[in-house]
Amino acid sequence: MVVLPGRGEHPGIYQRLGTRLATEGYHVVATRVDQAADVIAAAEGPVVLLGSDTGAAAALALADIAIARVIAERLRARFVEVDGGHDILNDTTHDAAADEVVRFLGRVRADAVLVRA
Repeated sequence: MVVLPGRGEHPGIYQRLGTRLATEGYHVVATRVDQAADVIAAAEGPVVLLGSDTGAAAALALADIAIARVIAERLRARFVEVDGGHDILNDTTHDAAADEVVRFLGRVRADAVLVRA
């Protein structure tokens, strides 16, 4: 379980909660929001996100990213994060986005099985 503190809080204030959950057999890590992705990536097994205030909002955002990655894997897609604003396909990052699309399509084409009617 990854606990994300809220606005003005620090991970240490969740020691009692973490101790209580640990007595039930859960592995609990309270971490800063900006370190959460690394903590999640290092986790073994399922991850539960628990957040307070802005930590809850961050948990939702991290869950959305995780869900998108699972969907991408099941569809043989590739989930790529590109730094930039909402207009990454049109702005200065469009070249990087286009490169990713071309590489992905090349892999799809290489693995494609052509069916003729």
